[in-house]
Amino acid sequence: MFSLASALLVAIGAISYQSTIQLVESSAQIEQTLQTIEGLESLLSEMKDAETGQRGYVLTGTESYLEPYNTATQNVKKQVSKLQQALGSEPRQKQQLDQIETLISQKLDIVQETIKLRRDENFESALQVIRTNRGKLIMDNIRVLVGEAKAEQNEKLRQLQQRDRQAKANARRTIFIFSTAIFLSSIIIVVAYYLIYREIIERKRTEEMLAQERDFIATILDTVGALVVILNPQGQIVRFNQTFGQIIQYSASEMQGKHFWHLFSIPEEVELVRTNFEQLLQGEHLAQHENYLVPKGGKRRLITWSNTALLNPKGSVDYVIYTGIDITERDWIEAEIRLLQVITQAITESENFPSALLVALSQVCEATGWNYGETWLPHSDGTTLTCGQTWCNNVYGQSKASGDALEQFRQMSQGYSFVPDQGLPGRVWSSKQPEWIQDVSILPEALFIRSQSAKESGLKAGLGVPILAGSEVLAILVFFMFDSQPEDKRLVELVSTVATQLGSVIQRKRAEEALRQSEARLQAILDNSTAVMYVKDIQGRFTLVNRCFETLFHIDRETVKGKTDYDIFPSEIADVFRSNDQQVLSAKAPLQWEEVAPHDDGLHTYLSSKFPLCDATGAPYAVCGISADITERKQMEQALQQANEKLTGWVSELELHNREISLLGQMNELLQACLSTEEAYGAISRLVQPLFPGSSGAVFTISASKRLVEAASTWGSALLSQKLFAPNECWALRRGRSHVVAAPQGSPCCQHLHSSDNPPSDNAESICVPMMARGEALGLLYLNSATGGQLTIGQQRLAVTVAEQIALALANLKLHETLQHQSIRDPLTGLFNRRYMEESLERELHRSQRKQQPVGIIMLDVDNFKRFNDTYGHEAGDEVLRELGLFLRKYTRGSDIACRYGGEELTLILPEACLETTRERAEQLREGIKHLHVQHRRQVLGVVTLSLGVAVVPDHGLSSEAVLQAADAALYRAKALGRDRVVIAESIPVAP
Repeated sequence: MFSLASALLVAIGAISYQSTIQLVESSAQIEQTLQTIEGLESLLSEMKDAETGQRGYVLTGTESYLEPYNTATQNVKKQVSKLQQALGSEPRQKQQLDQIETLISQKLDIVQETIKLRRDENFESALQVIRTNRGKLIMDNIRVLVGEAKAEQNEKLRQLQQRDRQAKANARRTIFIFSTAIFLSSIIIVVAYYLIYREIIERKRTEEMLAQERDFIATILDTVGALVVILNPQGQIVRFNQTFGQIIQYSASEMQGKHFWHLFSIPEEVELVRTNFEQLLQGEHLAQHENYLVPKGGKRRLITWSNTALLNPKGSVDYVIYTGIDITERDWIEAEIRLLQVITQAITESENFPSALLVALSQVCEATGWNYGETWLPHSDGTTLTCGQTWCNNVYGQSKASGDALEQFRQMSQGYSFVPDQGLPGRVWSSKQPEWIQDVSILPEALFIRSQSAKESGLKAGLGVPILAGSEVLAILVFFMFDSQPEDKRLVELVSTVATQLGSVIQRKRAEEALRQSEARLQAILDNSTAVMYVKDIQGRFTLVNRCFETLFHIDRETVKGKTDYDIFPSEIADVFRSNDQQVLSAKAPLQWEEVAPHDDGLHTYLSSKFPLCDATGAPYAVCGISADITERKQMEQALQQANEKLTGWVSELELHNREISLLGQMNELLQACLSTEEAYGAISRLVQPLFPGSSGAVFTISASKRLVEAASTWGSALLSQKLFAPNECWALRRGRSHVVAAPQGSPCCQHLHSSDNPPSDNAESICVPMMARGEALGLLYLNSATGGQLTIGQQRLAVTVAEQIALALANLKLHETLQHQSIRDPLTGLFNRRYMEESLERELHRSQRKQQPVGIIMLDVDNFKRFNDTYGHEAGDEVLRELGLFLRKYTRGSDIACRYGGEELTLILPEACLETTRERAEQLREGIKHLHVQHRRQVLGVVTLSLGVAVVPDHGLSSEAVLQAADAALYRAKALGRDRVVIAESIPVAP
């Protein structure tokens, strides 16, 4: 009853609050609607101002009329933004505003276009735009939409005002109801007090029955072997069974009211346990899960839990029961297996015995809880043990003083040595068996010499384990804990197993020692060689040299390790050595050079054979070199060379030949770099003339018809040949070989010379060399000299070589031009192919963005092309496309790019063409193609018509894909509208 009274008051209060809220909201909506109506009127007024400013400027041309236009343009954008905020998310009104905004944008564009035409051209140009009535139609649409929006807002205002009057009436009624409710609540409270008294009596009787039931349940829980914990909805421990109490070692008073996860969970799992509990409260079914418990003694126990929630009749959780099983022993066995696997792998990967010992120490300590570990190694004489590697983990909770004491214990151990049966290491050494000490700090020094230092550093439990290889003790592992602990046989067995694994490391180290002995024998072989022998790594650092190297260059083998040639020899010599080494590494094959190295008596020449040393994958990791001193042999060769220097004529000819070869190389290089035959012809005159000083000449080309030979490049001041003649007028072209005309030889004179019977002078001479490539004569190399003796045998051979080089270069250039044409041209239409079109369009788009210029796109398609194929055959269709390609190449600008897009669909790219220009060009093409008469097999195929789609960047897109899609869509609309027409793509709407 008391609840009923309270609920009644709450309900009345809620109704009153709701009434007040409605009243406030109604007033706010009325105000917002009034602002919207005012904004619409203001928006229409600003548009009128903009139109008025435009008309004043068009009529007078005075800039002052543009001030109202500019102000109105800015105010329109602000007013639209305010209306968008005021309307919020109402779809109908937002749609109307979007339409108004689009029309305003179009209207402002027309106004701006008119102003620009008036400013840039004249009044008549602007008047033509005004006469189209586009602006008036758009303004009329704006007025209609604004009127509709104002009408809807006025209707909304009327409804809101009616709702406001209703809300005020409801508020008055609420006050009356609230007064009545207070009176009724007083009566209900009196009745409630009586009912509460009766309920208290019944509750006491129920509590007595529940106490008996709890005692019965507690007896059952304490007899169960599993762990049982009962939590309230807040996660606090309500009770637990006897098995749980025995494991955790806390009393009931210590746990009463504590949160389960704070009392027993390890820090890393607190959030996980709490999250699982919260998920259970939310009704989620949880599978079994595992987590650690931390009993009062501190030793972790791994428990697997299953959870159950007890619900009350209302469906909410009253208690949560955790039932767990201790699986610590099973987890310990799995941990042993994992530790053995990790240590075995780490030991196998260790480089040497000390590193393996350190790995074993750290892994065993971290996995089994030891705080400190050390190794003891037998001395080489086998009489004592000395301390080797040590390891210590982070000591949590220890003071700085304890840390210093532990460091003193470590340093003290480094200074000790034990004999057999002395101390823990000595006893383990003698017995070859592990030994456990529960607390080393309380033992007398006779049993543990370092007991006092161990006590100061907090070390207590200790374990010593031998590492055996057969019957030989290789080392002793000793571990310590900060806690006293009785012997754990399982732990001793685990550590002993690890120690056994370390024995395998010794076997590997012995194999390594055998390898070192083998290397020593190899070094002995190298040292007895009379040649200089050495090994360098890929960075050029010496890793091995023989005794001969040490003797000649005065550096011992240990000092030279890690050094490079730059540390031993002069830099210019070291550069040569390093370059040769890198060539060997790159070639991955043996190479041989003559190298020079400094000796005490001067430079000596060596014949060096170098080869790479490679790993199993074939990758080189070093260079081995064997260098034999050939200085005496080189001296003999030099003496012979000095004798040959007397033959100066040969040397002169050799120099001339070298010069010719150099010039030939330069000529060949430059010709190979030329991009066209015209460029090559321009370079030939400059390249060939230095090869034949004192001579004039020309390079002739044979026309495609094979009927004319024409001079393409000439040089010199006394050319004796005609520049245009027939191929049969030259003996060289007729014979397919060089032809020399000289007075002593009496060879017939070519007809293309000035006189076929008598040369211009008695001493004049000439040579014609056909330029052949792939068995075909491409042209003619012609040389003539006004004086005899210039065209020697060597010059004639050189002329043949030059002709071959020029012919090869020209053939390559022609082939390149042919391939270039084929790679970018469609073979049927002769237009550019699609790949070239895409590349060109991307280039023009970048140029358009840089220059802020438009790019026009025309996508055209032959109407009823399938009819040509079906009626006259596919050859007729090909003829139509071929003639269309000729038509486009003839009637397009030089800057336009005509391409075959695919099938009968073609594309034109018009750089710097606006939409109107592009449309006009499309109309010209559409009309022009109708005058094209296509014949196939002497039969006229009929009139050809085109459907064309027009798009312009940036109006219809900024990317090539967007503008092509827009043009293609326009083309298909032209097809759909009846063909033989031009359709402009739809403009992209401007973002608000």
